[in-house]
Amino acid sequence: MGDEIVLRVSQLDAVELDAQLIDSLQSQFIGTFKFASLSQLNPELKLFLRWYLWKTSVHTVERTFGQQMLDLKYSLDGNKFVPLKSGHKVALFLMMVLGPWLHDRTDMLSSVLPHGRFPTLQDRVLGITLVPDRRQTLRQTSYDYMNREILWHGFAEFLFNVLPQFNSFAVKNWLRLVWRKLAPPRIEAECRPLQTKDFLVCRFCASMPTLPYVTNCGHIYCYYCITANCIADAAFPCCACGGKVEGCAPARLPDP
Repeated sequence: MGDEIVLRVSQLDAVELDAQLIDSLQSQFIGTFKFASLSQLNPELKLFLRWYLWKTSVHTVERTFGQQMLDLKYSLDGNKFVPLKSGHKVALFLMMVLGPWLHDRTDMLSSVLPHGRFPTLQDRVLGITLVPDRRQTLRQTSYDYMNREILWHGFAEFLFNVLPQFNSFAVKNWLRLVWRKLAPPRIEAECRPLQTKDFLVCRFCASMPTLPYVTNCGHIYCYYCITANCIADAAFPCCACGGKVEGCAPARLPDP
C-alpha cells in the first residue's frame, strides 16, 4: 500500500465532489427557510450545515464525502496511513467551517452599510479610506448600445415567433397570381388536348417534367412540384392560367 500513488485527477475530483455536495445541500437547506424571514441568518445556517458535514466526515472517519466516493482518506504520511491528530482536525475545522462563515458574514456586513466610508471590513479594521487620485467628474453611462441590443433581440424574437405562422407557399403563390394579373394577358388555350411539346417543360420549375402530371386545367407539372404545392397551399393557382388546381392525374403522351 505504501507504493500506491494517488492520482492528481483523483485529488481534484474529490475536492470538486465536496464543493458540489455542499452547494447542492446549501441550496436545499437554505430553501427550506426562505419563507421564515431568516435571510440575515443565512451565513449561520450555512455554518451549521458545514459543521454537520465536517462532524460526520472528517471528525468521524478522517475523510470528506468526496474522498469517500473515491476511496481516499487523509494521512500524515505519504507512504502509509497515519491517522490525523486532534490539532489537524481543528485546523481543518477552522478552514472548512469557520473560514467560509467569516467570509459570508463579512460580505453581509459590508452590504449593510452601502453609504459608509469603508467599502470592506478589512478597510474598517485597518482604518484606511479611499481618496480621489484626480479631480472627479460626473459619471455618465451611455445606454445606447444596450438599448440597440434590447431592441434587436426583441425584434428577432418577434420574427422567430411570427414568421412560422405564415404559409410561405401561399404568400408566394398569391404574389405570383397578382403579378400575372398585372402583367399583359397571354392568350393560352384552355383544356386543349395535350401535345408532345407540353411534356418538355414543367409549369412550375421550368425543367423537364419528372413523372409528369396533368391538372384539371390541362397543364403539365412534375409530380413533386404539383403535389408539394397542393399540400402546402390548398388554393394553389395554376402557374400557367391562374386557375385553382382542383385535381391532377398522371399524364400520358398523345398517340402519334
